[in-house]
Amino acid sequence: MIHDQTSTFTPLQKQIISFQRIHQDSDAYNLNYLFSLCGDIDVVYMRDAIQSAVDQCPAFTIRIDTTSGQWKQFFAKEHILVRHIIAYNSYEHVLDQLKRQARIPFSFTGEALAELSIIEVEHRVLFFMHISHAIFDAFSLDAFLLKVEHAYVKPLDRRVRNDTYLDYVDAWSRKTATDQASLVLNALDSNIDFGNDNIVCDGNEHALKPLIGHRECICGKVASEIAEIHGATTFAVLLSAYAFLIGQLTHVDSVGVAIPYANRPKKRLDDIGLYVNTLPLHITIDPDESFDYYLERIQHDLRILSEHQNADVLSLPGVIAPQCAITYYTHFQTLNLPDVTINRIDLPNESSMFPVSIRIERDGNELIVLNESNGMYRDIPFGRYIARFCEEVSCNGRIRLGDISLLNDEEERAMLSSINGDGMEFRCSAATVCSMVAAHAAIRPEAVAVIYKQTQLTYADVEHISNRLARFLCRHVEARYVIVSEPVSAYLAPLILGIFKAGKVYVPVDSVMPDSRKRLIMDQLTDYAIIGDSCSGHNYMGAIASCLSFAAQYDDGPYTPRCHAEDLAYILFTSGSTGVPKGVPVRHASMVSLFDAASSRFEYDEMDVWTMFHSYSFDYSIWEMFAPLTSGGESCHRSSEHQNVSR
Repeated sequence: MIHDQTSTFTPLQKQIISFQRIHQDSDAYNLNYLFSLCGDIDVVYMRDAIQSAVDQCPAFTIRIDTTSGQWKQFFAKEHILVRHIIAYNSYEHVLDQLKRQARIPFSFTGEALAELSIIEVEHRVLFFMHISHAIFDAFSLDAFLLKVEHAYVKPLDRRVRNDTYLDYVDAWSRKTATDQASLVLNALDSNIDFGNDNIVCDGNEHALKPLIGHRECICGKVASEIAEIHGATTFAVLLSAYAFLIGQLTHVDSVGVAIPYANRPKKRLDDIGLYVNTLPLHITIDPDESFDYYLERIQHDLRILSEHQNADVLSLPGVIAPQCAITYYTHFQTLNLPDVTINRIDLPNESSMFPVSIRIERDGNELIVLNESNGMYRDIPFGRYIARFCEEVSCNGRIRLGDISLLNDEEERAMLSSINGDGMEFRCSAATVCSMVAAHAAIRPEAVAVIYKQTQLTYADVEHISNRLARFLCRHVEARYVIVSEPVSAYLAPLILGIFKAGKVYVPVDSVMPDSRKRLIMDQLTDYAIIGDSCSGHNYMGAIASCLSFAAQYDDGPYTPRCHAEDLAYILFTSGSTGVPKGVPVRHASMVSLFDAASSRFEYDEMDVWTMFHSYSFDYSIWEMFAPLTSGGESCHRSSEHQNVSR
């Protein structure tokens, strides 16, 4: 039967399908499971047991078709077939093949969304599962593996595992196909209770460690004890450590984390904690707050978030997807067969659903931390730092967050080197933007430097105007800081150069800013003059046109700038979204180092024309304005009403 309504998709399914349609080559939503089996095993009977489990799981009959423009999902009449392969190549060669296969994304064209194989190679057996996350999740894996175990050991008339968690999985597995499918296909109702907020350790002592995978093994007993002392969950403790670590790595005091929720009927959900939906949680990190209050706040926010676990929050207008995620499983997911040694081998994806993502699985008193992050974050030992955080707070629950340091100086240097491994060396030279622009003016004085609407200024024009303004400012302005709050014009760049040459510090305050924000900035500068905006009577120099008129009486000949490489060039103020705007000072040497490093990488030169898209109160405008002028190119200014002033 074909369902034509998109409401039959869960929020996570819609997220996966949308992402996959946009990023058709991404393997971010591939689920890959590989188990190595050694010992006394009947391969043919094992293949039959897997096929029996496949035939009992309706998820494997789901097909999704988006080719018609209208999303449809339906049950196919046929099940997928488990392939039995005898490999004559080496184990390493087969493993490489499986790694490549694991990275092949699924297309939603009505074809099967799973491939299962059992492979005999070099006296061992590999069981490989390659499945789309659109039809499968970790909970589905547990139910499926239990079916395989029962089918394999049935002649032995004994159960392989017997604990509370698997009792629930077994009960779920005995439901009819229609009941099971409804958990996958149907939109979830309001009677669903939360998952991760109630996680309880299941005490699975029998899982074996993996052979391959970028993972760490840390003691989980400390985290559980902290949770018990503070009346929180183990997940809340791990989340508090993870968010704190992300804040330290990125030097921010606010972290957005993607939180998985179970979206399963309550019953035995306390022991499961697995998910089919992801919700964003905003966590602030106040250095003056004690850990116990920090943990209490996170636990409270998780409870609030659970009330909205069915919502498709990430697709709502204005919601920005988090950049990091954490998932916690209360057990180590693996097969367990008699007289067979089983190891789970990780096949990490090239891409992740989130740039920074970790998965934590409990194995008895140990926590296995798998880093599933992208690129530069893939080598960060998250497990080590989470364990260090837990040790710190276990000794003193009242410790201030600002007193917790997870990285020593050597580790921080190594971490920054790893993250910025492809960075350029800081080049400290005596040059300034003023000297670099002057050099191009001497070589190509008639070349166009600045374009604004119908006005064009050559490099010679820019030099002459900035020299006159520098002399004018030195004569009439004693203040150190010069605030520019002027509508964009062709004379903006010469004005800023004139401020630099006069040895003053440029402070951009976009004229379209609200007066209240302007005053917050001005209140932090006691020694300033203003060009452009008359919102403050303090040392007001008039509009740029007036300054140019007064400056016309001064010589426009060669001028020796009063600025040096180590002097402050400008101060940019943050948006103030988390409080009062904060000033960030930048030296002339830093500007030159940026332009030198970028020019060698991007190979821009005098043939390029640049557009200044952003408001000049946003730091990117410095790049857009002066990268071309220091390389002999053209800077095309857009008018204020067409600029991005959202920053």
